Amino acid sequence: MSDDELEHQSQAMVHGGLRPAPGTSEPADASAVNHLVLNCIVPGLGSLLRGRSRLGAGQLGLSGVGVALLLLGHWGLGPALVLGAWIWSVASGVGFLRERRLRW
Repeated sequence: MSDDELEHQSQAMVHGGLRPAPGTSEPADASAVNHLVLNCIVPGLGSLLRGRSRLGAGQLGLSGVGVALLLLGHWGLGPALVLGAWIWSVASGVGFLRERRLRW
């Protein structure tokens, strides 16, 4: 192999694997996907498990207050708080997909 071919081959290798094909992105972090799914199911749970305790507690607390108000008959404010907590939680989960995590 010539030096140019070796150089081209070494540039194609990244962290022991091949680079993604042009026009594609790197795969998403599996734990970020899991945390996003958990945030979609229970607002704040994925954030708590991701290590974002204050963020997760706020989302879970807002959702809990909304459920409590809903059970007390506040049909306007309760669902609005639950929906707001869910939207906030999903937005945080999407943010987890964008952030880079160090691998051990």
